Amino acid sequence: MKLAIFLLAALGAALTAPVAAQTTSGAGRVVVVPLVAQTSTFQSDITVFNPNGNSITVSVNYFDANNLPTVGQQPCANLVIPGNRSAHFSIGTQCALASPSASHYGMLILEDIAQVNYFYAYSRVANFQQIGFSTEGFPLPNFSNQPSVVPGLRSSNSGSPIYQTNCFAESLNDPLNYQIRLVDGTTGAQLGSTITGGLGPRQVFRYLDIFAQAGVPPGNYSNVRAEFESLTIGEQKLIGFCTVQENAFFSSDFRIAKSYGFPGGYTVRWGNVIGPVGGSAGGFAFAGGVATVIIPVGATQRLSGTGSASMAVTGGAGPQAVDIALCYQDQAGGSVTPFNGNSMSVEFDTVRRSYQAADSVLLTPATYKVGFCVKNSGPLTIGDNDWSIGWVDVTPQ
Repeated sequence: MKLAIFLLAALGAALTAPVAAQTTSGAGRVVVVPLVAQTSTFQSDITVFNPNGNSITVSVNYFDANNLPTVGQQPCANLVIPGNRSAHFSIGTQCALASPSASHYGMLILEDIAQVNYFYAYSRVANFQQIGFSTEGFPLPNFSNQPSVVPGLRSSNSGSPIYQTNCFAESLNDPLNYQIRLVDGTTGAQLGSTITGGLGPRQVFRYLDIFAQAGVPPGNYSNVRAEFESLTIGEQKLIGFCTVQENAFFSSDFRIAKSYGFPGGYTVRWGNVIGPVGGSAGGFAFAGGVATVIIPVGATQRLSGTGSASMAVTGGAGPQAVDIALCYQDQAGGSVTPFNGNSMSVEFDTVRRSYQAADSVLLTPATYKVGFCVKNSGPLTIGDNDWSIGWVDVTPQ
């Protein structure tokens, strides 16, 4: 049994994978395979399919994990794949690995040299008994910088089989700092301590037996999740994944960390009749309809949008200066606030006109109202109105 765990630990050095949620939309010009391996007990067989009518050239970029003596990028030959054909290889045959007989595991990034052709990638890691698991190739835009989770993890030190969980953290083109927490899925309580680390561009770090690494007391655990979170503000993308292995049949699996957000973001829209907006106002008020944006705990998201409103003053000829903007308001309370605190001053009179505003802002976790807003500081009422319409794109950061 000890030998089984040792062999699986070697795969743990080679078994584990990252990214955003899995999706059937898998073609890309840059495709990431979070985990590939070439060890004495495990090998990844990688397939790249070219669905185009023309031949493509794909650069093969393989990066050994930071835990290895051969850390960093290993030189690999490009793939030339005819139209509607596949290429099949291992990093042992495609790359000039430093210390070829040593253990190698890490991240594979495949890129179309022309940056115009889409392709697919797939990998299977198997041991000497051909027991293994699949690791899909994920298009680069699938990844985000949002917090992500791997649920259903196990660890045990008694009974049969014995389970062990290994987890990995990976970066893409930017350096970042991160943390990993283990949480009991039944009680919501954290297990052990928070693990923190840092990665340079295109680096991989493996946590062999993540429960032990977090200082969780020995015992039998199930229904545990690993929470991955970037601690670096910006668009840097953290890839997390875990493998659960057992020592009865030497089997293991691959579990990508799935994001709270989604790579493509989403759009909210509003549209409604604008009611009268009284004069001598001390702050901003929404004009017409609003939309709702929910930013989950642990996330930071960008709101970018535009809106327009058709309005005119009543009760006097004007002109009257009115400030307009796109605004947000925390539904829990607080003031109606322009994106980034910015607004424009425009002249209103009795002729109904369409006014536009556009902006972008980063917001922290909360539920917000968003929409077109005005600050009517003058004495006249904005009362001859039609509709306000607009939209906001919500994207992970």
